[in-house]
Amino acid sequence: MEIQYLNEIWENDKICSVDMLRVTYKLIFNGGQRLLDFISMSVLEQYEQYETRKIGSFRYNFNFKCSDGNSYWLGIGANGNPYSPDKVCFEYNPNKVGLCSFLNDLLVFCKLNEKYSVCNRFDLAIDIPVPREYVFLRRDTRRYECVGHGYKVDTEYLGQRNTVGRFKVYNKQLESNLDTPLTRCEITLDLTCSYEEFFKNLFPIVYTPTDSPSLVSFSANDLYLIEKILETPSDIVRLTRDKRKKIEPIVNGNYDKLGISRTTFDNILHQVRKYVNE
Repeated sequence: MEIQYLNEIWENDKICSVDMLRVTYKLIFNGGQRLLDFISMSVLEQYEQYETRKIGSFRYNFNFKCSDGNSYWLGIGANGNPYSPDKVCFEYNPNKVGLCSFLNDLLVFCKLNEKYSVCNRFDLAIDIPVPREYVFLRRDTRRYECVGHGYKVDTEYLGQRNTVGRFKVYNKQLESNLDTPLTRCEITLDLTCSYEEFFKNLFPIVYTPTDSPSLVSFSANDLYLIEKILETPSDIVRLTRDKRKKIEPIVNGNYDKLGISRTTFDNILHQVRKYVNE
């Protein structure tokens, strides 16, 4: 199995892409009803529909399924006081459904009938070809969660769900049943984020190995010690002589902090603007 990408950006051995996009369109008068009529006439499309009047949600909700099994969501009519029948919202993964013909038909309809559009948020994905257990996330003041199996931590989270600054690192090889190691880091952003804010306030410290084959012989306990020494280098003196001799070269020469260039960051923002406006 292979990972699906659309307009991915390579930076050395890292692959960067837009992995989720949530966009709101304010349509012209009666645009919401016309969009509902457009969907009802598309008898060949597979979707599930439900309605809700919960404040802050959308009244008419559609989960569309593409021919390859991937899906995307559309909400029409924002519930509130007052009700906004001509406000619509899409949430989709360009990597998976960006080439879906009916999604593009819906987006074209909205762009032709919009008063304005807003990118609420998007996910930037950074894929690195190393095993998940070799990648270490340093916690900060954000809320922390983790999910694992046995002694292995498969997925770690920082921040609140569905908010700018939410960060996730997980085992993409395991999730997508890949033949080779792949770890994915995802962070939720919006178009107001600058490159400086991205690294100063939002993107956490993530340690990644420069030579992952050199770590094959290291036990889970060794990897734990490497993670702790990376976080607090002065603690290296607390190790036994043999353990320090084994771990110190790895800590000093085999790990870097994960990052992306300004050019890559700007190209990702440019892609998001194109998805929203073109």
